[in-house]
Amino acid sequence: AIVISVPGDEPTIQGAIDAASDGDTIRVSPGTYWELIDTHSKRITLESLSGPEVTIINANGTGTAVKVDAAAGETPIIRGFTIKGGGGPGDGGGVIVTGGPALIEDNWIIDNAGCIAGGIGAYASAATIRDNRIASNTQWCADGGGIFIGAAGTVQVIGNTIEDNSSGSGGGIGMNAAGAPS
Repeated sequence: AIVISVPGDEPTIQGAIDAASDGDTIRVSPGTYWELIDTHSKRITLESLSGPEVTIINANGTGTAVKVDAAAGETPIIRGFTIKGGGGPGDGGGVIVTGGPALIEDNWIIDNAGCIAGGIGAYASAATIRDNRIASNTQWCADGGGIFIGAAGTVQVIGNTIEDNSSGSGGGIGMNAAGAPS
C-alpha cells in the first residue's frame, strides 16, 4: 500500500483514484476540486489533510459528486470533505454508496440535489454513515432529502447532523425496501 497525494502526485482526485490499488491511501490537500469522483470498486482510503472546511469536492451540477461501489469484504473510506453541487437527472446528488461495508465519515454533504437521495443514497449497502453534516440537500422524485436507504442493505447511520433537507417524503431520511438499517 502506498500514499498518493493530491495535487502533489496526481493533479486530480479522480486521477489519484485511477492510479491507486487496493489498500492505498489518497490524501487530498486543501482546495476546491471541480470533479466527479468514482472509486471504481477499489478498497482505498480517500481523505482530506485539513478537513471539510477547506477541502471541497464540487460537482457543479454535472452528476453524482461521489460514487462508492464496494464489493463484499471491501471497505473504502471517504473522510473529511465538503461534498457539494452534486445533481442532475439521475439518482443521488452528493454520495451514492452500494455494496460492501464502505465508511462515509466526517464529511459535510451540503447543497446537492437528486431524483432520489439528495445528500446520500445507500442501495443494497452495508455502509456506515458516521459523524457527517448532511444539510440543505433536495430530492424531487421519491424519498430522502438528506439520506435515502433502499434495496435491502444493512446501513448504519451514526452520529450525523441532518438538517434543512427537503423532499416530498422523508426530508431527513427516507427508506424503501431498506433491509435492516440501524
